[in-house]
Amino acid sequence: MNLTLEPSNFNQQVGGNLRGLRAVAGLTQTDLAEAMSARGCSWQQQTVLRIEKGARPLKFEEADALAAVLGCTLEEVRSYDHVAAAGLELRRVQERIRELESQRNQIENWLDEGREREQELKSIMDGSNG
Repeated sequence: MNLTLEPSNFNQQVGGNLRGLRAVAGLTQTDLAEAMSARGCSWQQQTVLRIEKGARPLKFEEADALAAVLGCTLEEVRSYDHVAAAGLELRRVQERIRELESQRNQIENWLDEGREREQELKSIMDGSNG
């Protein structure tokens, strides 16, 4: 029994995986092309489109950069599934929640400092009025 995919089927599978991972990452084809170009890959929006359709194979040397841009593993690029996508999205949401909680804590600290300063200033003003 042969478990390997023919090249065209493999390219279509990788292309479909890329499409799904890109959507989860919230990137347009143009966004992805620009991010890949910034990593030294000569990509344009049409490159992404052709790879997603399976018309152009993903080059091995591009795969690592692609995984980094998408925030996933090479295995997820090769064999994307909805469970992996959900896990990836969950990790991103959890990280964003941590970032927002940190920002909220900083804002609460600033508010506390502002309230303390306000009380100090009121005390000074009350003392000068008496």
